[in-house]
Amino acid sequence: MSTHKTLFGPQGGLVLGSEKHEEPIKKATFPGLTSSHHINNMAGKAVAFAEALEFGKDYASQVIKNAKSFADALNDAGLEKANIIVNRQLIPGDIKAGRNYFHPGGIRLGVSEITRLGMKKNEMQEIASFIKQVVIEKKDPKKLLSKVKSFRKNYQKVKFCFDNKLGAYEYVKLR
Repeated sequence: MSTHKTLFGPQGGLVLGSEKHEEPIKKATFPGLTSSHHINNMAGKAVAFAEALEFGKDYASQVIKNAKSFADALNDAGLEKANIIVNRQLIPGDIKAGRNYFHPGGIRLGVSEITRLGMKKNEMQEIASFIKQVVIEKKDPKKLLSKVKSFRKNYQKVKFCFDNKLGAYEYVKLR
């Protein structure tokens, strides 16, 4: 998993496993894949783990709800008919269908960041509507700019995080 997508921390990766798989995982990943731990990111990752412990279940639940709402709204907007590729992404069945990494059948749109800003189902529908207006209805993006800015003004505070300076340190015991 990533520490910057799955969690809310600095860029990096994380390998999880049970103790019985510890040695095979170490042999498969170290030193070739995980030899650089970037000490400058350790404090940020510690806070990200602390936030995940405190807010992770609620955050993950809301991300799933938002992803489903966003997918439904995009589908209802007819974006699939426009054959839009936002980010190259293979999907199940692509290889069998003769597609590859350079010509995938899927798109990737994430909702983790906008969930962290407090957005929910109604906002997913509104974002899908903005996308539809530009991509399908061919509206001038400059004409939507003020609406998007106005919409975004209500989401300036990060959620699912500690509100005070010392909150994260309650989870981290320094020796």
